Amino acid sequence: MVSIDWFQISVIINELDWSNKKVDNYEIIKEQYSTKHFRNIYTIKDIRQNKIVATITINPNSTIINKNLGLLKFENWLLYQNYVKQFILQFLIDFELKFNSISRVDICKDFNCFDYRKTKPQIFIKNFLGNKITKLRKSKGQVYFEQGHKLDFQYIKFGSGKSRICSYIYNKTKELEQVKEKPHIREVWKKNNLSGIIWRCEFRIQNFDFVLIDTETGEMINYNGNLSGLNSIDIIDNATDLFYALSNHYLQFKVTSNDSNKSRLKEFILFNNQSKKIFKKVYNDNIESTRSEKIFIKKLYELNNELRGTYHDLGQYGDEVLKNVINATELYLWANQKGIILNN
Repeated sequence: MVSIDWFQISVIINELDWSNKKVDNYEIIKEQYSTKHFRNIYTIKDIRQNKIVATITINPNSTIINKNLGLLKFENWLLYQNYVKQFILQFLIDFELKFNSISRVDICKDFNCFDYRKTKPQIFIKNFLGNKITKLRKSKGQVYFEQGHKLDFQYIKFGSGKSRICSYIYNKTKELEQVKEKPHIREVWKKNNLSGIIWRCEFRIQNFDFVLIDTETGEMINYNGNLSGLNSIDIIDNATDLFYALSNHYLQFKVTSNDSNKSRLKEFILFNNQSKKIFKKVYNDNIESTRSEKIFIKKLYELNNELRGTYHDLGQYGDEVLKNVINATELYLWANQKGIILNN
């Protein structure tokens, strides 16, 4: 059972002041706090269902960020409904929001045991830590366990906080019991005949510089606005194919033996699947150009600071050029983190 557990997109808004904004069937609530990058946060409630459906942050703190840019996150319960895509599309129309790009997606599969010899996840983690199972790609990670009369492994993560894609394997049943109960997830489990102790394999995607390739047709699908492709919420329709493509790419394991040649080791396959889509990292000018653009922005910012002290008018023009470059490359959050501040 594959699901989307987090869905956040960036949007272009028409109105900068939502204090008195009215939309049929919805209640818009202004929160009394802000975020690091945005001044205003609004919670949106669907009156028909009497439920919160989304949160939007608008009005950037930095002049670097496009003033009409907002971040829209949909509530977890909504993502588990079979009408979620239709709801989101209509929501964008109702609120007069233009889809800009995908910001973050968490995609997951819930299960009882891995397909390889019906291995329990705790045993898998224990064997991985004991070097009985080896991972093909290098990565950093973390493990969580509880110690009683024996070590009880409950969680393993591959990737770091800076990773574009992180993967997690953890005891979802225990998380619901100890952290936050979510009846809508249990309802989906019941519909899919999942019972007992249920685990979750999850991917957190924060950068979409990859494509899925259909091995039968050769079609290339991607979701990155900087590249040609779908660039849309059609990712919801491709959730299953995307999960298995990520799993086959990032979670490749082998059973360790005395043979030093990893290519000859027996595969430890987490999930058998019939997906015809494969993951392909985009090694093109986009990655290198991003690095070049960052260097260019830094140099331009330093030069502009010098001009402000001696040639004020040129400094003002420089601010405008710098802002346009940052918006065109969509590096506003990075620039803000680096302390690149422009005159208002």
